[in-house]
Amino acid sequence: MQSGGRVRNANRRTAGLSWRILIYRMPTEPASRRVAVWRDLHRLGSVYLQQCVCILPAIEAPNAELNRITAKIPALGGDFTLLDVPKLPPDDEARIIAAFRAQRASEYAALIQECQTNFTKRVEFEHLQQNLSNEAVDDLKRLLQELERSLVRTKQHDWFAADGREDAERWLERCAQSLAQSLARAYRDAGRHEEALARYDELLGEDPLDRRAREGLLIAAAGTRDAVRLEQAWQQVCACLGSDDDPEARILYDKLRRELQGVGSIDGRSLGVVGGRKP
Repeated sequence: MQSGGRVRNANRRTAGLSWRILIYRMPTEPASRRVAVWRDLHRLGSVYLQQCVCILPAIEAPNAELNRITAKIPALGGDFTLLDVPKLPPDDEARIIAAFRAQRASEYAALIQECQTNFTKRVEFEHLQQNLSNEAVDDLKRLLQELERSLVRTKQHDWFAADGREDAERWLERCAQSLAQSLARAYRDAGRHEEALARYDELLGEDPLDRRAREGLLIAAAGTRDAVRLEQAWQQVCACLGSDDDPEARILYDKLRRELQGVGSIDGRSLGVVGGRKP
């Protein structure tokens, strides 16, 4: 067993794993006190065996928080019994571990759903509406931070290697990249080319093979109306690819070079390149 972390061999019974069972009672009224205790125990990652009876593995990570929660139960008018169970029958322990894994897997799935149906579609909507204002950006950053905190909390309580963890991590990375891409496009299309260049540079630092970031970098560089900057951006794209044999990037670069002197303001719309797609 890992102290304060995930329990090894989660799919098999873990030798030496002990448990803590909390039995508590709370006054019927006011309901807010009962709900407050339930919310704390739910956030801690406990599994309820029945109403007002929950169980946690006796490992370092949840123990301190469980002691804090139980300490406030009497102050809220309730009482509790905390049992230390050194060993459970194998079949019972397997069922409880499965319940923990299912609970965490459900939380990962809910997080992925939130990424797919809320955050990503919101970013796409704001971009299509050409309405990525400072207020919208702040709101999207807040949503992303909430998703990141939710993932951290679930991972902290994922003691038995639940399914969905890696998928949730990938979706959070995708959300962060989607927001960064939208910010870069918004800066670029607004003529804020230096800010766009900085954003695209960050994106390529994270993923040198990001095609949209490579194209965006070239367009933003051309937008500065500086042939040297465009050449530097092309060299950076070639360095990311390890060569200059990307036909699409070469076509875009040649087009930008030809139009650099003839276009008053170069951006994704004037070139027919919006969101990394060419006609």
